[in-house]
Amino acid sequence: RFAAERALALQPDLPEAHRAMANVLYRNRDYTGALAEAAIAQKSQPNNVDLISLVGYIERRQGKWDDDIANFRKAAELNPGSGLSAYDLGETYKNTRRYREAFEALHHGIEIAPDEPDSYVILIAAELDSTGDPNRSRAVLHRALERMSPSRFVGTFHPGTYVIAPDSEPARRFETQPLADFGSDTNGYYFSRAERFRMTGRGPEAQARYDTARVFVERKLRQLPDDYGFHVRLARIYSRLGSLEKALRQARRALEVPPPSRDAYFVVDNIRPQTQT
Repeated sequence: RFAAERALALQPDLPEAHRAMANVLYRNRDYTGALAEAAIAQKSQPNNVDLISLVGYIERRQGKWDDDIANFRKAAELNPGSGLSAYDLGETYKNTRRYREAFEALHHGIEIAPDEPDSYVILIAAELDSTGDPNRSRAVLHRALERMSPSRFVGTFHPGTYVIAPDSEPARRFETQPLADFGSDTNGYYFSRAERFRMTGRGPEAQARYDTARVFVERKLRQLPDDYGFHVRLARIYSRLGSLEKALRQARRALEVPPPSRDAYFVVDNIRPQTQT
């Protein structure tokens, strides 16, 4: 924020400075302010793909799905060689349950960037969400694992355990992942491992890892008590540990921290019932 404010003080008309401030406001969940800054930058850079995509990211947080899709379509048209633009469009189509368009965009994203995990991961979820049949999702997973190691999936993304666990070969490969693959997401490492143990009937091993994940998430929430993502994670962990009252309290807290209307993307991605959870 300091750097963006300084840039605007030095050169108030600089579109890059307004774009920087738009990013700052977006990350601080001031979506109205972020759109205003992006609009200033777009006056002189109407076809800047990064700006168009940023507006799309903001609008999907606001639940403006039609505007969001229009921006991601424009970004994909302006930058047809970008796997990221195809992924953004495909993910938004998936989140709005427009599966035919999602499949088209995501397959295109894989054609453009076959060695990147983004489109594969969302296609795995779209196949599962649209039919409830994990076999098509597993076919996508096998196709992805021909191009990259499981470590490429983790961090930002991870395929659903429901897809991985019953399939021995991918399960073995994912289960041997080191903690280092998850970067700073230690609780994600233990939770994903617990889920695979649970899905393959290894209850005691799963419970031990859920409890370890609980310790890390509770520590995060002491540092960031208003982070609704961590409240959702803790709700899931408590539910797996059988502490249903605690799970419900955390789930309610996730909805209260901001109201769902302030972050539609989070609600669709985490709270709407999904087959794989």
